Amino acid sequence: MKDYHINIFHSSTLRARMLPFVLLVLACMTACGPASTPLAPPPATATATVASTPLVSSTTPDATPAGFALASINGWVWHDQCASGVEGQPPPATPPPGCVADGSGGYRADGAQQSNELPIGGVKVLLGSGACPSSGLMETTTITTDLSYSFTGLNAGTYCVSIDPLHEPNASILLPGGWTYPQVIDGPIGATVALKAGENRFDVNFGWDYQFLPAPTANPPGHSDGPCTYQATFQADVTIPDNTVLPDATSFVKTWRIRNDGTCTWGPGYALHAIQFVGGTQLAGVDRVEIPAVVPPGSPVDISVSMTSAVYPGTYRSEWKLAVDDGRLIGVGPNGDVPLYVQIVVSSPAVTPGPVRITFPPEAISTSVQGTVAFPNRNEYILRALAGQEMTVEIISADGLANFAVQGVSDGQPLKRLENEDRRWTGTLPATQDYLITVATPSGTSAYTLVVTIVTP
Repeated sequence: MKDYHINIFHSSTLRARMLPFVLLVLACMTACGPASTPLAPPPATATATVASTPLVSSTTPDATPAGFALASINGWVWHDQCASGVEGQPPPATPPPGCVADGSGGYRADGAQQSNELPIGGVKVLLGSGACPSSGLMETTTITTDLSYSFTGLNAGTYCVSIDPLHEPNASILLPGGWTYPQVIDGPIGATVALKAGENRFDVNFGWDYQFLPAPTANPPGHSDGPCTYQATFQADVTIPDNTVLPDATSFVKTWRIRNDGTCTWGPGYALHAIQFVGGTQLAGVDRVEIPAVVPPGSPVDISVSMTSAVYPGTYRSEWKLAVDDGRLIGVGPNGDVPLYVQIVVSSPAVTPGPVRITFPPEAISTSVQGTVAFPNRNEYILRALAGQEMTVEIISADGLANFAVQGVSDGQPLKRLENEDRRWTGTLPATQDYLITVATPSGTSAYTLVVTIVTP
C-alpha cells in the first residue's frame, strides 16, 4: 500500500492532473478559514452633552467608560475691586481697601473675591482639550444671576478654560484692566483643569481688575475721561404694555429695554448699577433692583422688576429711575427726567348677583353659612347690626386660603381688609347699619364655612 501510494504521487501524469486541484484546496483554505482575532478592540468614543456650545464634533479627552459619571467645570468671572486712584494723579500713600502694591508704585486688586464683588456678565469663556493653551472644544457666555459659567457633561481628562479680553465681545466689556486671579497678567488667561470621572469643579475662577474702577472720588466710574454723562433711551416694553388688565393680587414681571446713551458703563461694580422706585404705587416688594449685567455705552439692557397687582379695582402706575451712587436719579429721554413706569388696570372681579343676607335663628347670637368661591370671583354677604355691638367673623376652609373683608355699607368704613391674613376678626361696630362681608380666595377654588357672632355688651 505504501509503495502504491508513492508510485501514484510520483507519477508525472497524475501529478500534472492533480496540481490544479491542490491549488484550489489551498486557496479555499486561505479564503474560507476563520477570521483572525484583533489584538485589542478599537477605543470607545463618547460625546459630551453640555449647556455650552460645542465648537467641534469630536469627543472630550480620555472618553469615560460606560457606567462612569460625567464631570463639570464651573466658576466665577468677577470684578476684583480696587479703588487705586484717579487717572493722571499720584496713587494714594497707603493701599486702599482691597488693593495690594503692583511693584511699579501703584496698586492692583488683591485677587481675593469678596461678598461685595459681583460677577461680570457677557464674557465669552472658551474650553479646550488638554493643557493650556488650548481652545476650540466648547464656549459659553457668563451670566450674573448664578455661577458665572459652567461646562457640563464632560468626560475625565485634562482641559483648558481660557478667556481672551482682547477680542470682542470681551474687549468692550473688560477693557481697560487686567487679571488678578489665578494669575496677575494682562491679555489672554487660561487655567488647566484635570478632571476625574464624576468630579464637579466649582473653583475655576477668574478675577478682573478694571483700571481706575471703582473711582475713589466724586467722579463716577466709567470708561471715558473726566466726569460721566448719564443718558438713557427707552426702547421697548418687553412685558406688560401700558394699561394691561390684570386680576387683583396677581404676580407679574415688568421688563423694560433701555439703551445706555451716556459716556460711562452701567452695571455691577459701577456707580450706576440699579433702578429705584420714585413714585406712584409701590407694586414691588423692594425699592431698588440691581441692573443684571455690565452695560457699556451704546448697548441695550433688559431690566426686570417682580411686582404684584393691587387688591382693589382701578388704574395703578409705578415709576422707576436709574440710581447713581452719588444720589442722582436718571430717567429716560433727552433731559433724563422721564421715569420708567408700568401702568396696569386691575379688573373688578365677578361677584354673585347681589349680597346674600345673613339672618340669625331666634334668640341666637351666632350663625354660619357655607359656600364655595373660585378665584377671581367673590361672594358677598350682608347683615344688620347695631352701633356698639361686638361682631366676630371667622372663616374656615380646608385649604386655608379663603379669606374675608368687613365693611360698613352706609359709611363705607373698612373694618377688616382682605390684605389682613387673619382668618378670625373681632371688632366693635361703629354705627347701626348693614355690614358687608366679602369672601375671596387668592387662587383656585375654596369651599368654606363662614361663622358670624354678634354680642351686645
